[in-house]
Amino acid sequence: RSLQPVDYDYQVFVHLLDAQGHKVAQRDGQPVQWLRPTSTWQPGEEISDRYGILLSADIVPGTYTVAVGLYDPVTGQRLPVSAGPQDFAIEIGPIAVSR
Repeated sequence: RSLQPVDYDYQVFVHLLDAQGHKVAQRDGQPVQWLRPTSTWQPGEEISDRYGILLSADIVPGTYTVAVGLYDPVTGQRLPVSAGPQDFAIEIGPIAVSR
């Protein structure tokens, strides 16, 4: 949800993090499969989106966390978020990965 008007199209990142916080998988893209770029978001509007992450065949079973956020696709600079333990991503989890 945007708290103010957005005049730029940011990209979404979804990272799968191991217990040490290392990125083991990721997926990036435009919100809602390019149908709702961030420049179309209205303040207070909730945007629902889904992302799948392909895991490598050799991923170690265990507990992981998903980090989600937005970034500038030109500079790579992440946008701050208003919730979550980190300043630039919301963490979701724990998530169990098994074979």
